[in-house]
Amino acid sequence: MPILQELDIRNNDIKTIEASMFKGVNDNEFMHLILPNNSITFIEKETFINLNQLWHLDLSQNPLSGISAETFFGLDGLVRLNLSYTNVTVVQGLFQYIPKLQELRLSGYPFIITPDMWEGTGISHLEIAYANITELTRDIWSGLENTLEWTLNLEGNTFISIKQYTFTSLSKLRWLKLNNCGIQYIEPFAFEGAKQLSIIGLSGNPLISLDGNMFGKTINERPDHWEHYVLYFDANSMKCHSEMCWLYGKMISGQIELLVGWWPDQTKFDDLRPRCENGNQSVWNYFLNDCSMKPKI
Repeated sequence: MPILQELDIRNNDIKTIEASMFKGVNDNEFMHLILPNNSITFIEKETFINLNQLWHLDLSQNPLSGISAETFFGLDGLVRLNLSYTNVTVVQGLFQYIPKLQELRLSGYPFIITPDMWEGTGISHLEIAYANITELTRDIWSGLENTLEWTLNLEGNTFISIKQYTFTSLSKLRWLKLNNCGIQYIEPFAFEGAKQLSIIGLSGNPLISLDGNMFGKTINERPDHWEHYVLYFDANSMKCHSEMCWLYGKMISGQIELLVGWWPDQTKFDDLRPRCENGNQSVWNYFLNDCSMKPKI
């Protein structure tokens, strides 16, 4: 008899998930349960108790709201959980029965991050995009300091500024996505302490300026294997002025690489480069030709 490894029943009209659904399933082989875009509003407690080896659970795009920690009881091997486009309220302890959880997606619905909600988790990839988050503070990452070491995706939220020391506790984070968030200002020391941060997505923001101290001392304290920061920076409208010349200096010295896409040859994509309000020229050309206060390298 064939062994069931993946069950994909997306795009149906399933309304409830009960434990009886998975009786008889060989838990040693069943790895993926895919349930997006149904009508699921309720999951019985301990429904997944026999699925010890389930690796990936996708409950996205369901009107699911009232779940508790006991919903996930038994998911000892679960690594990837997608709750995007649901209405699940995340509280401290919700994931206490998922000890191996590493990748969590919570995008697409109004979401409030509260201090200590991540305590006890081992999340290394976190996505909370398009979730109507209006403010970021340094205390909301409590519990992720030693685990969030790959990606933090906050795209499509709505905060005007990145405040001082917002990411200071995330010393292991490598990739931060802040695209299309309406960001106008990045305050000094916003990325101070994020020593392994390598890639920052800032595309699609109405940035007015970038503060020369936004990395703080960290820009000179990075591990040897991280050679420079990469900033993705297309679809921004910058005011080119002398206060931006620090960026030119960091680019020339090799500490920052400014990209406007995924292509290595940027010269072919000049129309995508960030534009200056004065003269409608690219930021790059401004630095090369018109910055009257170029730093001496």
